[in-house]
Amino acid sequence: MSNGGWNDSEFKNDESFDPYAHSGPLTLPDFGGNSQIDLGAIAPVFGIASNNAASAADYLEFDTRGRGFHERATHTIGMAYFGGILAGGAYGVVEGVRNAPSNKLKVRLNSLFNAAGHRGSRAGNALGILALMYSSVQELADTVELDRFVLLDKAVPVLAAGATGMLYKSTAGTRPMLMAGAIGAVLMGTVQFGSSVVGLRI
Repeated sequence: MSNGGWNDSEFKNDESFDPYAHSGPLTLPDFGGNSQIDLGAIAPVFGIASNNAASAADYLEFDTRGRGFHERATHTIGMAYFGGILAGGAYGVVEGVRNAPSNKLKVRLNSLFNAAGHRGSRAGNALGILALMYSSVQELADTVELDRFVLLDKAVPVLAAGATGMLYKSTAGTRPMLMAGAIGAVLMGTVQFGSSVVGLRI
């Protein structure tokens, strides 16, 4: 028998512990009939509240899609534009130094800045437009719940990237449009596969 302290012999390894074995089921406290405390107003989840919907328990809505369109588009477009400026600017630096018409320092710096600004702005604008198109196509896919019709969840971003490439080159003809769609799908598929291997969530 236990004397109020912990006794290892009371519980055996092969026996499951039942918290209600000695204490019994949990019950609500009774404050008496003259009490001013309304348990129904304090904790309607106990099941003692009225059937009125206003006094029912509140449940938080869980959004399985994560961030909204505006937040996701702002992040995607900003990162794409910034990345395009950096990559295009780096390419422009190399191009400007290589194609400088003179070996003088002032001329080489002028050629470097001109090429970096030109390439950086073009790459940033192009990637920003692609990111805007991709975010719009992905939002459309989420609206129609395209994930219910595909076998893998990773297929939705791949399809959205392919549609973005086709839309971006839609005025260049059928062949460039299909090639751009295939390139977009392959690139996004590579990103999705790499994120799964590394364990990142995109």
